[in-house]
Amino acid sequence: MVRKQKDTKTGALSSKAQKVLESDHNSERLKLALKTSLNATSVRPSELTQSDWELTQSFDLMKKEVECARLFNFELPEDIILAVQLMESAVEEFTQTRKNLILYFDETTGSYSCLNDEKHPEQKPREVTRISDGFLQELLDTNEVLHTYLFSQDALIGIIAIAERHDGEALGVRDEMMLEMVASYLSTKIQGFKSLKQSLMLSVVQRTVLEISSQLITAVDQEGVLTTTLESFGRQLGFGICQYIQVDPEQGLGEVLLEYQNGTTKSFVHAGLKSKRKTIPEFSAMISLFTSAARSNPYLHIPGNQLGDRHLQDVFGIRRLEKKHSIHAALILPVIDPASGKIRGTFNLYRTEPHHVGPETLEMAKEIISLVSLALSRVMVLEMALEMASTDELTGLTNRRGLYDRFEAEIERARRNQTSLSVAMIDVDFFKKFNDTYGHLNGDVVLKELAQIFLHSLRKSDLVCRFGGEEFSILLPDTSFKAATDLLERIREKIGETTIAGIDGEKLNASISVGLAQVNTTQKLTQASKELISESLALADEQLYLAKEQGRNRVCATCSPKK
Repeated sequence: MVRKQKDTKTGALSSKAQKVLESDHNSERLKLALKTSLNATSVRPSELTQSDWELTQSFDLMKKEVECARLFNFELPEDIILAVQLMESAVEEFTQTRKNLILYFDETTGSYSCLNDEKHPEQKPREVTRISDGFLQELLDTNEVLHTYLFSQDALIGIIAIAERHDGEALGVRDEMMLEMVASYLSTKIQGFKSLKQSLMLSVVQRTVLEISSQLITAVDQEGVLTTTLESFGRQLGFGICQYIQVDPEQGLGEVLLEYQNGTTKSFVHAGLKSKRKTIPEFSAMISLFTSAARSNPYLHIPGNQLGDRHLQDVFGIRRLEKKHSIHAALILPVIDPASGKIRGTFNLYRTEPHHVGPETLEMAKEIISLVSLALSRVMVLEMALEMASTDELTGLTNRRGLYDRFEAEIERARRNQTSLSVAMIDVDFFKKFNDTYGHLNGDVVLKELAQIFLHSLRKSDLVCRFGGEEFSILLPDTSFKAATDLLERIREKIGETTIAGIDGEKLNASISVGLAQVNTTQKLTQASKELISESLALADEQLYLAKEQGRNRVCATCSPKK
């Protein structure tokens, strides 16, 4: 049997007792009533009239209220566990029941947390809509439960439930009255408990955010910032799976660019890995839902394992999970484009263990996102500056400095993802003679036209640079060596078939010689990237020399250095 009591009766009864005391009863009747009250007689003695019996009950309630105030007259210690134990023991002693349950409502997460339920730790978080009589009976392991709500300044802050009297008697009306009485005192303690947790939480949040901030400062590009953030969410905030999802507003899709799971981060940022990215259909609709929810909070928190009638694993395309794991909650945090103010992507964080996302986690997530926005703005400015410093003025291609920076990053990515990487050295045939014949201005026209042919023939993930003078270099990640060879053959043929208009209308033609080498990223895992770059460029240069030796206008390629 569960009875719900929302209206507090203790105030009315205490007032009634006060009025009775102030009335003009004779002393003998007062003595008899007080004696009966102190003996806690539950049945009205025959010598007491109805009014005297009401007076007795008033004395009893006054005595109980004094006892309740005495039991709850303690300061909450900073030890959270001890604080809960003190509240629990006070409720048990006052209500004379063996079992009690204190549910604390967290308005941030919209869920109840069970403060003193050690038998069912996996059931501690419970959304408001899922609180039921059966749930309380299950937690207290009995069918006979009384409970009431805890209020503070008309705001709901929790639930108190009791079961099993010490004397073995069934719970009755008197127990309801005791429960209502304890509720007002317990509400005050719960408010103090809330303040205590917030003060303790503040130091944890500050310490964690400071640690993550120091890691973000070291990131020098956008991928580095996003990777650091994902790993922080996973390792320090306890999310089993963390994703960074890029929004495609035109198609309404979400593309997973990075994913952290089981302590490992996989990156699909590189355009060459686009085909391997997971996609989330109708992600723009999710962004709309977020935008609506963000009016009150700068995040979208889904506390259960479903969104509507769909499981979160299906909504977000989480297919492969370890045994005994599933998605129990999700937290979606936006990344705002500082230029447009629009959402450019989201961090999707998933609980794979049955633990709710508490207020501490939400507070830290908000602080981290603010740091991430600043870090992204910083690296975007840095990348723009580096791009300007790494760009060839004539062709607009990356220069040699930019090639080395990108080459090093591609080597590390190829090692991490176990993918192929090739590099080509290209030389314009007889270019010195060409300049002598047609002039340097026409030579510049040819170089610019060749740069455009390279760019239009390559993927966004490939890199072409002006290595110096009439030399170019092309970096081809995630491309088999045969495919790289075939690609360069097509480019060579296209250049040979192209007629270039000179500055005075001259019809100019050019050809190229190409040396192609595969970068050995699989066997030389411990070799320094800079050494491997020099070795690979030297190998490609050897092949370029061989192409010139064999008559130029051809591609020479090798997978390994000469013995």
